[in-house]
Amino acid sequence: MKTLMSNPALNILMDQIKEGMLELCSSEPTQPYLSSENYVEIFYCQMMTWFVHEAANVYPVTIHESPINGAIFAFNPCTGQLFLKINIHKANTKQEVAALLHSLPVGEHPKRIFVNVHKGMLDHPPKGFPNIVMKGSGLKLPFQACLKTEKFGNLMKLKANSTDHQHKVNIFSFNVYDDWVKRILSYTAFNRIVLILRALDVNNEEAKMLLEPDDATTETDHIWPSLTEDQWLKVEVALKDLILSDYAKKNKNVNTSALTQSEIRDVIFLGTHSH
Repeated sequence: MKTLMSNPALNILMDQIKEGMLELCSSEPTQPYLSSENYVEIFYCQMMTWFVHEAANVYPVTIHESPINGAIFAFNPCTGQLFLKINIHKANTKQEVAALLHSLPVGEHPKRIFVNVHKGMLDHPPKGFPNIVMKGSGLKLPFQACLKTEKFGNLMKLKANSTDHQHKVNIFSFNVYDDWVKRILSYTAFNRIVLILRALDVNNEEAKMLLEPDDATTETDHIWPSLTEDQWLKVEVALKDLILSDYAKKNKNVNTSALTQSEIRDVIFLGTHSH
């Protein structure tokens, strides 16, 4: 102890060692932002995670002529649960997320939230929830593409046509994985839903056709058709090809067959439209 007290250099070294040990013990990823390279880590830790996404001036599929000011999406990538908050008027995203959290049991609160909305969301956690860790996400997940499906579009149409916005419930919950996680890993389900949403975003009509193979049926409480895993594999390949084809059209000098797996992942997860 006397040696430490009389040797400032040793004190500094001990502090650095302590900081290093704390970093090693931390459950947080070392990267400041979630990316297409490190997103897999959210499926291996025991920390409940949400993505929060804000979309402005959305056009539901059934009411293209009537845009709604926006929508806020809160998504749990491990379970597939999606909360959709419809904004008839301009709203503060952080306040809306806080209101959603207050409406849920404590056991359903996330431990961390990844956001790709304005930087203000990263400054502090939602009011009343100081223990939630806020992190940035480089993933540009097209949640608004959900609204191009019949189920979500009808919901938005009802909301937009409501004459009494003040007294209508405008937070809705869905499971966008349907019952997939009974048969596949959450990680696989997440990759599938990103493929679906990206394809719907870049070419809605063709994506819908690919999602409805012959004789496919959709259960009343599901969003997507009930397919076997072999059928899903074929659909996923077709959706990926559709996304890459759109990318090639927007980037005339790109040969998609020459793209690396990392570059393909960026096109799908980042919505990269320029090369």
